[in-house]
Amino acid sequence: MNDDPLRIRFILVAMGLVVASNVTGALTHAGPRFALASTMFTFAVMVGWTAWRRDPVLARWLLPGFIAGWLEILTDAWLVRYTASLLYPPDEPMVLDSPLYMPFAWTLVLAQLGVLGAGWRSACRWPRPRC
Repeated sequence: MNDDPLRIRFILVAMGLVVASNVTGALTHAGPRFALASTMFTFAVMVGWTAWRRDPVLARWLLPGFIAGWLEILTDAWLVRYTASLLYPPDEPMVLDSPLYMPFAWTLVLAQLGVLGAGWRSACRWPRPRC
């Protein structure tokens, strides 16, 4: 059985969850602790789905997203310390010079876009959809 349609629907729901939490946080001025909690919740949902469905495709996108998210911490540190072109609000959980939620947020974005992009490319290989 092809799990692609179910996976794509899940990713779209997860993206909707991210958008809803970002809008809620912005409208309520919830702050960085809400950003951390909502990001970790969505991260847990995506990892939980991947484990529950034993989804190798999503796992293959989550892993490089997670690695890239943590490598991004080094880029942030350079931007904060050496160029002073990046500032974060004080009094939030940090890793080096980045908010703690940042590597997890990058994991979500890269995995979601990776799955959608891969799904689009594979759909375009077949004659049914028009791409």
